[in-house]
Amino acid sequence: MRKAAAIAPGETIGDIFDHNAQHAAGFDAIVNDAQSIDYGSLAAMVDCMAAFLVGKGIGKGDRVAILSNARAEVVITFLACAKIGAIYLGLSTRLAQPELAYIMDDAKPGFIFSADILDGKDYGQLVSAVSKDAAGPVPFIFSASGQALSPEFTRLVAGDAPPAKLPNDVTENDPVAIIYTSGSTGAPKGALLSHANLIISAKAYIEQSALRRPRAISQLPIDHVGYVLCEMAAILMVGGALVQVPRFDSELLLSAIERHRVTLVLCIPTMIQRLVESGLLDRYDLSSLEFLWWAGPLPTSSVAVMRRYCKVLAVSYGMTEASGTITFSTEKDGDLEICSTVGRPHPRVEVRIVRADGEDAPGEIQLKGPQIMLGYWNKPDATRAAFTEDGWFRTGDLGIFKGDNIAIVGRSKEMIRSGGYNILPSEVEIALEEHADVVMAFVGGVPDALYGEAVHAIVQVRDVAKTSGEGLSSFLKQRISSVKIPKQVYFRSSLPLLANGKIDRKTLREELVRLAEAGTPQ
Repeated sequence: MRKAAAIAPGETIGDIFDHNAQHAAGFDAIVNDAQSIDYGSLAAMVDCMAAFLVGKGIGKGDRVAILSNARAEVVITFLACAKIGAIYLGLSTRLAQPELAYIMDDAKPGFIFSADILDGKDYGQLVSAVSKDAAGPVPFIFSASGQALSPEFTRLVAGDAPPAKLPNDVTENDPVAIIYTSGSTGAPKGALLSHANLIISAKAYIEQSALRRPRAISQLPIDHVGYVLCEMAAILMVGGALVQVPRFDSELLLSAIERHRVTLVLCIPTMIQRLVESGLLDRYDLSSLEFLWWAGPLPTSSVAVMRRYCKVLAVSYGMTEASGTITFSTEKDGDLEICSTVGRPHPRVEVRIVRADGEDAPGEIQLKGPQIMLGYWNKPDATRAAFTEDGWFRTGDLGIFKGDNIAIVGRSKEMIRSGGYNILPSEVEIALEEHADVVMAFVGGVPDALYGEAVHAIVQVRDVAKTSGEGLSSFLKQRISSVKIPKQVYFRSSLPLLANGKIDRKTLREELVRLAEAGTPQ
Protein backbone atom coordinates (compact mmCIF):
# COMPACT_ATOMS: atom_id res chain seq x y z
CA MET A 1 0.00 0.00 0.00
CA ARG A 2 1.50 3.31 -1.04
CA LYS A 3 1.57 6.06 1.57
CA ALA A 4 1.09 9.68 0.60
CA ALA A 5 3.02 12.60 1.96
CA ALA A 6 1.05 14.52 4.57
CA ILE A 7 0.13 18.14 4.00
CA ALA A 8 2.28 20.34 6.20
CA PRO A 9 0.65 21.86 9.30
CA GLY A 10 -0.98 25.28 9.12
CA GLU A 11 -4.37 26.93 8.96
CA THR A 12 -3.82 28.85 5.73
CA ILE A 13 -2.11 28.12 2.43
CA GLY A 14 0.52 30.71 3.35
CA ASP A 15 1.24 28.93 6.66
CA ILE A 16 1.60 25.58 4.92
CA PHE A 17 3.89 26.97 2.26
CA ASP A 18 6.12 28.68 4.85
CA HIS A 19 6.47 25.38 6.72
CA ASN A 20 7.58 23.60 3.54
CA ALA A 21 9.96 26.42 2.67
CA GLN A 22 11.71 25.92 6.02
CA HIS A 23 11.83 22.12 5.91
CA ALA A 24 12.35 21.57 2.18
CA ALA A 25 14.36 24.64 1.26
CA GLY A 26 16.65 22.83 -1.17
CA PHE A 27 13.98 20.81 -2.95
CA ASP A 28 12.59 21.80 -6.35
CA ALA A 29 9.38 23.82 -6.22
CA ILE A 30 9.16 24.97 -9.85
CA VAL A 31 10.86 23.26 -12.79
CA ASN A 32 10.76 23.95 -16.50
CA ASP A 33 13.14 23.69 -19.44
CA ALA A 34 14.68 27.08 -18.63
CA GLN A 35 15.19 27.02 -14.85
CA SER A 36 14.54 25.40 -11.48
CA ILE A 37 13.45 27.30 -8.38
CA ASP A 38 13.77 25.61 -4.98
CA TYR A 39 11.49 26.19 -2.00
CA GLY A 40 13.91 28.48 -0.21
CA SER A 41 14.30 30.75 -3.24
CA LEU A 42 10.57 30.69 -3.98
CA ALA A 43 9.76 31.70 -0.40
CA ALA A 44 12.02 34.74 -0.67
CA MET A 45 10.35 35.72 -3.94
CA VAL A 46 6.89 35.32 -2.43
CA ASP A 47 7.82 37.54 0.54
CA CYS A 48 9.05 40.24 -1.83
CA MET A 49 5.87 40.01 -3.89
CA ALA A 50 3.70 40.16 -0.77
CA ALA A 51 5.53 43.29 0.38
CA PHE A 52 5.20 44.81 -3.10
CA LEU A 53 1.45 44.26 -3.17
CA VAL A 54 0.99 45.66 0.34
CA GLY A 55 3.02 48.68 -0.75
CA LYS A 56 0.57 49.13 -3.63
CA GLY A 57 -2.33 49.25 -1.19
CA ILE A 58 -3.52 45.67 -1.65
CA GLY A 59 -4.98 44.13 1.48
CA LYS A 60 -7.41 41.51 2.72
CA GLY A 61 -10.21 40.82 0.28
CA ASP A 62 -8.67 42.77 -2.61
CA ARG A 63 -8.49 40.94 -5.92
CA VAL A 64 -5.17 40.50 -7.73
CA ALA A 65 -5.52 39.42 -11.36
CA ILE A 66 -2.90 37.80 -13.55
CA LEU A 67 -3.20 36.79 -17.21
CA SER A 68 -0.65 34.21 -18.27
CA ASN A 69 -0.05 30.57 -19.04
CA ALA A 70 1.41 28.27 -16.35
CA ARG A 71 4.53 30.18 -15.28
CA ALA A 72 6.51 30.95 -12.13
CA GLU A 73 4.99 34.44 -12.05
CA VAL A 74 1.56 32.90 -11.46
CA VAL A 75 2.75 30.75 -8.56
CA ILE A 76 4.49 33.69 -6.90
CA THR A 77 1.38 35.85 -7.27
CA PHE A 78 -0.95 33.17 -5.89
CA LEU A 79 1.21 32.50 -2.83
CA ALA A 80 1.70 36.21 -2.14
CA CYS A 81 -2.08 36.68 -2.23
CA ALA A 82 -2.47 33.77 0.19
CA LYS A 83 -0.01 35.37 2.64
CA ILE A 84 -1.63 38.81 2.74
CA GLY A 85 -5.28 37.78 2.54
CA ALA A 86 -5.77 38.99 -1.02
CA ILE A 87 -7.79 37.00 -3.58
CA TYR A 88 -6.10 35.42 -6.60
CA LEU A 89 -7.88 35.89 -9.94
CA GLY A 90 -6.36 33.85 -12.78
CA LEU A 91 -7.18 34.91 -16.33
CA SER A 92 -6.81 32.42 -19.16
CA THR A 93 -5.12 33.29 -22.44
CA ARG A 94 -8.12 31.76 -24.22
CA LEU A 95 -10.57 34.37 -22.94
CA ALA A 96 -12.09 36.51 -25.69
CA GLN A 97 -12.16 40.26 -25.12
CA PRO A 98 -15.87 40.37 -24.13
CA GLU A 99 -15.31 37.55 -21.61
CA LEU A 100 -12.25 39.27 -20.19
CA ALA A 101 -14.13 42.57 -19.96
CA TYR A 102 -17.03 40.89 -18.14
CA ILE A 103 -14.75 39.26 -15.56
CA MET A 104 -12.70 42.40 -14.97
CA ASP A 105 -15.85 44.46 -14.49
CA ASP A 106 -17.37 41.86 -12.16
CA ALA A 107 -14.28 41.18 -10.01
CA LYS A 108 -12.79 44.70 -10.14
CA PRO A 109 -9.18 43.71 -9.35
CA GLY A 110 -7.10 46.17 -7.38
CA PHE A 111 -3.91 45.11 -9.18
CA ILE A 112 -3.32 43.38 -12.51
CA PHE A 113 -0.36 41.48 -13.91
CA SER A 114 -0.27 40.40 -17.54
CA ALA A 115 2.10 38.56 -19.83
CA ASP A 116 2.94 40.58 -22.94
CA ILE A 117 3.14 38.33 -26.01
CA LEU A 118 2.04 34.70 -25.99
CA ASP A 119 1.71 32.63 -29.16
CA GLY A 120 1.90 35.82 -31.21
CA LYS A 121 -0.95 37.62 -29.42
CA ASP A 122 -0.38 40.88 -27.54
CA TYR A 123 -2.13 40.24 -24.23
CA GLY A 124 -0.51 43.20 -22.56
CA GLN A 125 -2.25 45.52 -24.99
CA LEU A 126 -5.55 43.64 -24.62
CA VAL A 127 -5.52 43.72 -20.81
CA SER A 128 -4.48 47.37 -20.76
CA ALA A 129 -7.38 48.32 -23.04
CA VAL A 130 -9.93 46.31 -21.07
CA SER A 131 -8.73 47.68 -17.74
CA LYS A 132 -8.82 51.25 -19.04
CA ASP A 133 -12.39 50.80 -20.29
CA ALA A 134 -13.36 49.50 -16.84
CA ALA A 135 -11.56 52.38 -15.07
CA GLY A 136 -9.24 49.78 -13.52
CA PRO A 137 -5.57 49.96 -12.58
CA VAL A 138 -2.74 50.18 -15.10
CA PRO A 139 -1.49 46.60 -15.56
CA PHE A 140 2.03 45.47 -14.67
CA ILE A 141 3.22 43.91 -17.95
CA PHE A 142 5.94 41.26 -17.96
CA SER A 143 7.80 39.51 -20.76
CA ALA A 144 6.66 35.93 -21.45
CA SER A 145 9.34 34.99 -23.98
CA GLY A 146 10.86 31.72 -22.84
CA GLN A 147 9.97 29.90 -19.64
CA ALA A 148 12.41 31.58 -17.26
CA LEU A 149 11.13 34.11 -14.73
CA SER A 150 10.68 37.37 -16.61
CA PRO A 151 13.18 40.23 -16.14
CA GLU A 152 10.37 42.40 -14.77
CA PHE A 153 9.46 39.88 -12.06
CA THR A 154 13.11 39.10 -11.38
CA ARG A 155 13.74 42.73 -10.51
CA LEU A 156 10.56 42.91 -8.46
CA VAL A 157 11.37 39.86 -6.29
CA ALA A 158 15.15 40.18 -6.14
CA GLY A 159 16.96 40.43 -2.80
CA ASP A 160 15.48 40.69 0.65
CA ALA A 161 11.85 41.66 1.07
CA PRO A 162 11.53 45.42 1.61
CA PRO A 163 10.22 46.54 5.00
CA ALA A 164 6.45 46.24 4.78
CA LYS A 165 4.10 45.11 7.48
CA LEU A 166 2.34 41.98 6.27
CA PRO A 167 -1.09 41.09 7.67
CA ASN A 168 -1.09 38.54 10.46
CA ASP A 169 -4.86 38.13 10.67
CA VAL A 170 -5.43 35.87 7.64
CA THR A 171 -7.61 32.90 8.61
CA GLU A 172 -8.59 29.63 7.00
CA ASN A 173 -12.08 30.97 6.32
CA ASP A 174 -10.85 33.96 4.32
CA PRO A 175 -11.25 33.78 0.54
CA VAL A 176 -8.08 33.07 -1.42
CA ALA A 177 -9.27 32.61 -5.02
CA ILE A 178 -12.08 33.49 -7.41
CA ILE A 179 -12.46 30.98 -10.22
CA TYR A 180 -15.00 31.81 -12.90
CA THR A 181 -17.10 28.98 -14.22
CA SER A 182 -16.83 28.24 -17.92
CA GLY A 183 -20.15 29.84 -18.75
CA SER A 184 -21.21 26.92 -20.96
CA THR A 185 -24.86 27.59 -20.08
CA GLY A 186 -24.82 31.34 -19.40
CA ALA A 187 -22.75 34.22 -18.07
CA PRO A 188 -19.73 33.14 -16.01
CA LYS A 189 -20.07 33.17 -12.23
CA GLY A 190 -17.09 33.62 -9.94
CA ALA A 191 -16.85 30.83 -7.36
CA LEU A 192 -15.25 32.25 -4.22
CA LEU A 193 -12.99 29.69 -2.53
CA SER A 194 -11.43 29.93 0.92
CA HIS A 195 -8.11 28.65 2.24
CA ALA A 196 -10.01 25.87 4.05
CA ASN A 197 -11.90 24.91 0.88
CA LEU A 198 -8.67 24.32 -1.03
CA ILE A 199 -6.81 22.69 1.87
CA ILE A 200 -9.59 20.14 2.48
CA SER A 201 -9.82 19.31 -1.23
CA ALA A 202 -6.03 19.12 -1.52
CA LYS A 203 -5.86 16.58 1.32
CA ALA A 204 -8.30 14.31 -0.50
CA TYR A 205 -6.33 14.63 -3.74
CA ILE A 206 -2.94 13.95 -2.15
CA GLU A 207 -4.22 10.97 -0.19
CA GLN A 208 -5.61 9.47 -3.39
CA SER A 209 -2.49 9.92 -5.51
CA ALA A 210 -0.38 8.55 -2.63
CA LEU A 211 2.88 10.07 -3.86
CA ARG A 212 5.67 11.53 -1.76
CA ARG A 213 7.08 14.78 -3.15
CA PRO A 214 5.26 14.35 -6.47
CA ARG A 215 6.72 15.90 -9.59
CA ALA A 216 3.55 17.05 -11.31
CA ILE A 217 2.92 18.49 -14.74
CA SER A 218 1.52 22.04 -14.63
CA GLN A 219 -0.13 22.90 -17.94
CA LEU A 220 -3.81 23.71 -17.49
CA PRO A 221 -5.23 27.23 -17.92
CA ILE A 222 -4.55 29.26 -14.78
CA ASP A 223 -8.26 30.00 -14.27
CA HIS A 224 -9.12 26.29 -14.09
CA VAL A 225 -9.81 24.72 -10.70
CA GLY A 226 -7.63 21.80 -11.78
CA TYR A 227 -4.71 24.21 -12.11
CA VAL A 228 -5.33 26.12 -8.89
CA LEU A 229 -5.90 23.02 -6.77
CA CYS A 230 -4.18 20.04 -8.40
CA GLU A 231 -1.37 21.63 -10.39
CA MET A 232 -0.41 24.30 -7.87
CA ALA A 233 -1.82 24.43 -4.33
CA ALA A 234 -1.90 20.70 -3.50
CA ILE A 235 1.58 20.01 -4.88
CA LEU A 236 3.10 22.94 -3.00
CA MET A 237 1.38 21.83 0.21
CA VAL A 238 3.36 18.56 0.23
CA GLY A 239 6.68 19.93 -0.96
CA GLY A 240 6.34 18.60 -4.50
CA ALA A 241 7.59 20.12 -7.74
CA LEU A 242 5.55 21.86 -10.43
CA VAL A 243 6.92 20.86 -13.83
CA GLN A 244 5.65 23.65 -16.07
CA VAL A 245 4.70 23.18 -19.70
CA PRO A 246 3.71 26.38 -21.55
CA ARG A 247 0.71 24.81 -23.26
CA PHE A 248 -0.68 21.39 -24.02
CA ASP A 249 1.22 19.80 -26.88
CA SER A 250 1.80 16.05 -27.04
CA GLU A 251 5.51 16.38 -27.79
CA LEU A 252 6.10 19.10 -25.18
CA LEU A 253 4.29 17.09 -22.52
CA LEU A 254 6.03 13.80 -23.23
CA SER A 255 9.41 15.51 -23.42
CA ALA A 256 8.81 17.14 -20.02
CA ILE A 257 7.84 13.80 -18.45
CA GLU A 258 11.07 12.22 -19.70
CA ARG A 259 13.43 15.11 -18.97
CA HIS A 260 12.14 16.04 -15.52
CA ARG A 261 11.14 12.56 -14.32
CA VAL A 262 7.50 13.47 -13.81
CA THR A 263 5.48 11.19 -11.53
CA LEU A 264 1.99 12.73 -11.69
CA VAL A 265 -0.11 14.03 -14.59
CA LEU A 266 -3.64 15.41 -14.61
CA CYS A 267 -5.25 15.63 -18.06
CA ILE A 268 -8.53 16.64 -19.56
CA PRO A 269 -9.86 13.61 -21.50
CA THR A 270 -9.33 15.32 -24.86
CA MET A 271 -5.63 15.64 -24.00
CA ILE A 272 -5.30 11.91 -23.39
CA GLN A 273 -7.05 11.16 -26.65
CA ARG A 274 -4.59 13.42 -28.46
CA LEU A 275 -1.66 11.70 -26.76
CA VAL A 276 -2.98 8.32 -27.88
CA GLU A 277 -3.45 9.56 -31.45
CA SER A 278 -0.07 11.31 -31.61
CA GLY A 279 1.96 8.17 -32.25
CA LEU A 280 4.67 9.60 -29.94
CA LEU A 281 4.22 7.57 -26.76
CA ASP A 282 6.89 4.98 -27.60
CA ARG A 283 9.48 7.63 -28.47
CA TYR A 284 9.91 8.85 -24.88
CA ASP A 285 10.98 7.32 -21.59
CA LEU A 286 7.84 7.50 -19.46
CA SER A 287 9.03 5.05 -16.80
CA SER A 288 8.89 7.70 -14.05
CA LEU A 289 5.13 8.19 -14.51
CA GLU A 290 3.29 6.69 -11.54
CA PHE A 291 -0.14 8.31 -11.59
CA LEU A 292 -2.24 9.53 -14.52
CA TRP A 293 -5.74 10.77 -13.93
CA TRP A 294 -8.48 12.69 -15.64
CA ALA A 295 -11.95 14.07 -14.98
CA GLY A 296 -14.62 13.05 -17.45
CA PRO A 297 -15.51 10.23 -19.85
CA LEU A 298 -12.74 8.51 -21.78
CA PRO A 299 -13.06 5.71 -24.35
CA THR A 300 -11.92 2.28 -23.20
CA SER A 301 -9.54 2.13 -26.16
CA SER A 302 -7.61 5.15 -24.87
CA VAL A 303 -7.45 3.71 -21.36
CA ALA A 304 -6.09 0.42 -22.72
CA VAL A 305 -3.28 2.27 -24.50
CA MET A 306 -2.31 4.39 -21.48
CA ARG A 307 -2.19 1.30 -19.24
CA ARG A 308 1.08 0.43 -20.98
CA TYR A 309 2.77 3.66 -19.88
CA CYS A 310 1.62 4.38 -16.35
CA LYS A 311 1.44 2.41 -13.10
CA VAL A 312 -1.90 3.80 -11.90
CA LEU A 313 -4.77 5.24 -13.95
CA ALA A 314 -7.67 6.98 -12.25
CA VAL A 315 -10.78 8.99 -13.02
CA SER A 316 -12.45 11.58 -10.85
CA TYR A 317 -15.39 13.94 -10.76
CA GLY A 318 -15.04 17.51 -9.62
CA MET A 319 -16.23 21.04 -10.12
CA THR A 320 -15.17 24.58 -9.39
CA GLU A 321 -17.83 25.15 -6.73
CA ALA A 322 -16.56 22.11 -4.80
CA SER A 323 -12.94 23.32 -4.90
CA GLY A 324 -12.04 20.55 -7.29
CA THR A 325 -12.26 16.87 -6.54
CA ILE A 326 -15.39 15.10 -5.28
CA THR A 327 -14.86 11.46 -6.26
CA PHE A 328 -11.94 9.19 -7.18
CA SER A 329 -11.63 5.73 -8.57
CA THR A 330 -9.39 3.29 -6.70
CA GLU A 331 -6.63 0.96 -7.82
CA LYS A 332 -9.14 -1.89 -7.52
CA ASP A 333 -11.31 -0.40 -10.27
CA GLY A 334 -10.71 -1.97 -13.66
CA ASP A 335 -10.98 -0.36 -17.09
CA LEU A 336 -14.73 -0.90 -17.21
CA GLU A 337 -15.23 0.95 -13.92
CA ILE A 338 -13.01 3.91 -14.75
CA CYS A 339 -14.65 4.31 -18.15
CA SER A 340 -18.25 3.96 -16.94
CA THR A 341 -18.06 5.64 -13.52
CA VAL A 342 -16.11 8.44 -11.81
CA GLY A 343 -15.20 6.49 -8.70
CA ARG A 344 -16.54 6.98 -5.20
CA PRO A 345 -16.88 10.11 -3.03
CA HIS A 346 -13.87 10.86 -0.87
CA PRO A 347 -14.45 10.82 2.92
CA ARG A 348 -14.45 14.61 3.33
CA VAL A 349 -17.51 15.31 1.20
CA GLU A 350 -21.12 14.17 1.52
CA VAL A 351 -22.92 13.18 -1.66
CA ARG A 352 -26.57 12.42 -2.21
CA ILE A 353 -28.54 11.75 -5.40
CA VAL A 354 -32.02 13.23 -5.44
CA ARG A 355 -34.30 11.28 -7.77
CA ALA A 356 -37.68 12.29 -9.10
CA ASP A 357 -38.55 9.05 -10.93
CA GLY A 358 -37.81 6.20 -8.56
CA GLU A 359 -34.84 4.45 -7.01
CA ASP A 360 -33.30 3.15 -10.25
CA ALA A 361 -33.50 6.44 -12.16
CA PRO A 362 -30.69 9.01 -12.36
CA GLY A 363 -31.04 12.02 -10.10
CA GLU A 364 -29.30 15.30 -9.36
CA ILE A 365 -26.01 14.99 -7.52
CA GLN A 366 -25.98 17.24 -4.45
CA LEU A 367 -23.04 17.98 -2.16
CA LYS A 368 -22.30 19.11 1.35
CA GLY A 369 -19.01 19.58 3.19
CA PRO A 370 -16.17 21.95 4.09
CA GLN A 371 -14.83 22.13 0.54
CA ILE A 372 -17.98 23.70 -0.93
CA MET A 373 -17.43 27.30 -2.06
CA LEU A 374 -18.23 30.35 0.04
CA GLY A 375 -20.60 31.51 -2.71
CA TYR A 376 -20.68 33.25 -6.08
CA TRP A 377 -18.88 36.58 -6.17
CA ASN A 378 -21.33 39.50 -6.20
CA LYS A 379 -24.27 37.19 -6.92
CA PRO A 380 -26.26 36.54 -3.73
CA ASP A 381 -29.37 35.44 -5.63
CA ALA A 382 -27.40 32.90 -7.67
CA THR A 383 -25.73 31.67 -4.48
CA ARG A 384 -29.08 31.12 -2.74
CA ALA A 385 -30.45 29.35 -5.81
CA ALA A 386 -27.44 27.00 -5.86
CA PHE A 387 -28.31 25.49 -2.47
CA THR A 388 -31.31 23.54 -1.24
CA GLU A 389 -33.27 24.67 1.80
CA ASP A 390 -31.40 22.11 3.91
CA GLY A 391 -27.97 23.33 2.76
CA TRP A 392 -26.97 20.95 -0.04
CA PHE A 393 -25.25 22.33 -3.14
CA ARG A 394 -27.08 21.59 -6.38
CA THR A 395 -24.53 20.47 -8.97
CA GLY A 396 -26.99 20.27 -11.87
CA ASP A 397 -25.30 16.98 -12.83
CA LEU A 398 -27.32 13.81 -13.17
CA GLY A 399 -25.86 10.66 -11.69
CA ILE A 400 -26.61 7.21 -10.39
CA PHE A 401 -24.84 4.95 -7.93
CA LYS A 402 -23.28 1.79 -9.34
CA GLY A 403 -22.28 0.00 -6.18
CA ASP A 404 -20.06 2.43 -4.26
CA ASN A 405 -19.17 4.33 -7.42
CA ILE A 406 -21.09 7.08 -9.18
CA ALA A 407 -21.81 7.27 -12.89
CA ILE A 408 -22.37 10.73 -14.35
CA VAL A 409 -25.05 10.59 -16.99
CA GLY A 410 -25.43 14.22 -18.00
CA ARG A 411 -26.72 17.64 -17.02
CA SER A 412 -30.29 18.02 -15.84
CA LYS A 413 -30.77 20.94 -18.24
CA GLU A 414 -29.51 18.87 -21.20
CA MET A 415 -31.90 15.93 -20.89
CA ILE A 416 -33.55 15.31 -24.30
CA ARG A 417 -37.26 14.49 -24.12
CA SER A 418 -38.21 12.83 -27.36
CA GLY A 419 -41.47 11.00 -28.03
CA GLY A 420 -42.03 10.29 -24.35
CA TYR A 421 -38.48 9.07 -23.74
CA ASN A 422 -35.84 10.78 -21.60
CA ILE A 423 -32.51 10.55 -23.44
CA LEU A 424 -29.15 11.41 -21.89
CA PRO A 425 -26.79 13.08 -24.39
CA SER A 426 -23.75 11.58 -22.65
CA GLU A 427 -24.92 8.02 -23.35
CA VAL A 428 -25.17 8.74 -27.07
CA GLU A 429 -21.87 10.66 -27.09
CA ILE A 430 -20.03 7.75 -25.46
CA ALA A 431 -21.46 5.34 -28.03
CA LEU A 432 -20.44 7.63 -30.91
CA GLU A 433 -16.90 8.01 -29.54
CA GLU A 434 -16.44 4.24 -29.56
CA HIS A 435 -16.40 4.41 -33.38
CA ALA A 436 -12.85 4.30 -34.73
CA ASP A 437 -13.35 7.34 -36.96
CA VAL A 438 -14.83 9.59 -34.25
CA VAL A 439 -12.60 11.86 -32.18
CA MET A 440 -15.31 13.50 -30.05
CA ALA A 441 -19.03 14.09 -30.22
CA PHE A 442 -21.71 16.50 -29.07
CA VAL A 443 -25.34 15.43 -28.85
CA GLY A 444 -28.31 17.71 -28.22
CA GLY A 445 -32.03 18.02 -28.67
CA VAL A 446 -33.66 20.25 -31.29
CA PRO A 447 -37.35 21.19 -31.51
CA ASP A 448 -39.38 18.63 -33.44
CA ALA A 449 -43.08 18.91 -34.32
CA LEU A 450 -43.71 15.17 -34.02
CA TYR A 451 -41.52 14.12 -31.09
CA GLY A 452 -41.18 17.35 -29.13
CA GLU A 453 -37.41 17.08 -29.44
CA ALA A 454 -35.21 15.10 -31.83
CA VAL A 455 -31.71 13.81 -31.16
CA HIS A 456 -29.09 15.50 -33.36
CA ALA A 457 -25.28 15.31 -33.19
CA ILE A 458 -22.20 17.22 -34.29
CA VAL A 459 -19.21 14.91 -34.54
CA GLN A 460 -15.50 15.53 -34.98
CA VAL A 461 -14.11 12.81 -37.25
CA ARG A 462 -10.65 11.98 -38.51
CA ASP A 463 -11.67 12.19 -42.17
CA VAL A 464 -14.90 14.00 -43.04
CA ALA A 465 -14.88 12.70 -46.61
CA LYS A 466 -14.74 9.05 -45.54
CA THR A 467 -17.38 9.06 -42.78
CA SER A 468 -21.11 8.66 -43.44
CA GLY A 469 -24.20 9.13 -41.33
CA GLU A 470 -25.51 5.76 -42.48
CA GLY A 471 -22.37 4.03 -41.30
CA LEU A 472 -22.56 5.66 -37.88
CA SER A 473 -26.24 4.76 -37.54
CA SER A 474 -25.50 1.12 -38.32
CA PHE A 475 -22.71 1.19 -35.75
CA LEU A 476 -24.98 2.73 -33.08
CA LYS A 477 -27.78 0.20 -33.65
CA GLN A 478 -25.50 -2.42 -32.12
CA ARG A 479 -25.00 -0.33 -28.99
CA ILE A 480 -27.99 1.83 -28.07
CA SER A 481 -31.76 1.85 -28.48
CA SER A 482 -33.10 3.06 -31.79
CA VAL A 483 -34.89 5.99 -30.10
CA LYS A 484 -31.48 7.34 -29.03
CA ILE A 485 -29.83 7.23 -32.46
CA PRO A 486 -29.39 10.78 -33.85
CA LYS A 487 -31.80 11.73 -36.60
CA GLN A 488 -29.13 14.03 -38.05
CA VAL A 489 -25.35 13.91 -37.73
CA TYR A 490 -23.14 16.80 -38.85
CA PHE A 491 -19.44 16.10 -39.41
CA ARG A 492 -16.63 18.48 -38.53
CA SER A 493 -12.84 18.38 -38.60
CA SER A 494 -12.78 20.06 -35.16
CA LEU A 495 -15.15 21.14 -32.39
CA PRO A 496 -14.99 24.40 -30.43
CA LEU A 497 -13.48 24.13 -26.96
CA LEU A 498 -13.75 26.30 -23.88
CA ALA A 499 -10.70 27.72 -22.12
CA ASN A 500 -10.75 24.72 -19.78
CA GLY A 501 -10.43 22.30 -22.69
CA LYS A 502 -14.00 21.02 -22.54
CA ILE A 503 -16.37 21.03 -25.49
CA ASP A 504 -18.21 24.35 -25.83
CA ARG A 505 -21.66 22.86 -25.43
CA LYS A 506 -23.48 26.20 -25.47
CA THR A 507 -22.06 27.14 -28.89
CA LEU A 508 -22.70 23.68 -30.32
CA ARG A 509 -26.25 23.60 -28.95
CA GLU A 510 -26.99 26.89 -30.70
CA GLU A 511 -25.41 25.59 -33.90
CA LEU A 512 -27.55 22.45 -33.83
CA VAL A 513 -30.71 24.53 -33.59
CA ARG A 514 -29.60 26.79 -36.47
CA LEU A 515 -28.74 23.81 -38.65
CA ALA A 516 -32.07 22.15 -37.92
CA GLU A 517 -34.02 25.33 -38.67
CA ALA A 518 -32.13 25.77 -41.95
CA GLY A 519 -32.69 22.16 -42.92
CA THR A 520 -28.96 21.72 -43.51
CA PRO A 521 -28.12 18.20 -44.74
CA GLN A 522 -25.53 16.00 -43.08
